[in-house]
Amino acid sequence: FPERDNEWVDARVKEQKLLVEWLEDFKSKFGGYKEATSVVDVCYQALDKYTATVEPVRVKLAVQNARNARTAQGSVLEYGLSHHLEKMNTALDKGVPGDPRFPERDNEWVDARVKEQKLLVEWLEDFKSKFGDYVEAASTIEECYQALDKYQNQVETVRVKLAVQNARNAKAAQGSVLEYGLEYHLEKMNGALDKGIPGDPRFPERDNEWIDARVKEQKLLVEWLEDFKSKF
Repeated sequence: FPERDNEWVDARVKEQKLLVEWLEDFKSKFGGYKEATSVVDVCYQALDKYTATVEPVRVKLAVQNARNARTAQGSVLEYGLSHHLEKMNTALDKGVPGDPRFPERDNEWVDARVKEQKLLVEWLEDFKSKFGDYVEAASTIEECYQALDKYQNQVETVRVKLAVQNARNAKAAQGSVLEYGLEYHLEKMNGALDKGIPGDPRFPERDNEWIDARVKEQKLLVEWLEDFKSKF
């Protein structure tokens, strides 16, 4: 019954706050009288016992509650930290699918890992802001950093490589200025350049059409390249 520990701590915290509030009021009224000394001392003894007994347990429980919290309890991690780390580490250990028959699976794998990393970073920053100064939180913070280091080592290189390939493959339907992607554009452009201008005196308009087509290809390639360089 782990919830009983939380209920016990909540009850002690409430008692401590009420006692502090009562004591401050009492001292403001009777602090100058020696008859009040024994009452004040008894209160301080109880507060010292609270600090020694409850505070270590309260922090430990608060850390565990933060680890266990799901989205229903306000966490960004759907099923809590342990589940998130287990799922993330398992996927990282297994690695990118790398099946040339299904390249889309590599993109899906990277997208999933990037999402997991962002959620973990968000959770960790919030956790550190609340518990970063407590020794009870050190092992949790280290556990998160280990997963983030593993992500950095195993995903970032693959992510950039895939992003470059995606940019090369992207067609107009995916937002590229190149209708059928870079490979097709270069092949068509180089093929036409290698073949050269028609140069048939019977059809001079074909030379103009050829020039216009090459100029258009060049402008599109320059536009694509500037965008590509700005990203990679």
